[in-house]
Amino acid sequence: MRRVVLGTVAVTEPALVRALIERHGPDRVVVSVDARGGLVAVRGWRETSAIEATSLARRMAELGVRQLIYTDVSRDGTLEGVDREPVARMRDAFAHRLVAGGGVATDADLDLYAALGLDGAIVGRALYEGTVRYPRTA
Repeated sequence: MRRVVLGTVAVTEPALVRALIERHGPDRVVVSVDARGGLVAVRGWRETSAIEATSLARRMAELGVRQLIYTDVSRDGTLEGVDREPVARMRDAFAHRLVAGGGVATDADLDLYAALGLDGAIVGRALYEGTVRYPRTA
């Protein structure tokens, strides 16, 4: 196994995140921060916590996390386009490897991610619908 991706446990058991990083190194631990309205969604997006997504991202960086996946769950699968502000706030809060998803609808959304300095994008429905170009050319 090369990596583990942690979600809810990053909120409920941050000590486990630290222990995994200490044991396996920061390149093998990825935290997924799913958010709705800026607040962390947990337990398969069924619950919304009172924790701000950017606060969790900063806390994870302090614990040694160097890779984070951010998903705007209110836009996931909607083809509404990316909401720039929460992604920009997450980029400001987390200076390490950041991949994001939720609402990607067109190549312009991927260009926005690139302009914000993200390391990757999660794209689903837009690929199936053919609204993003793949493979992308420079």
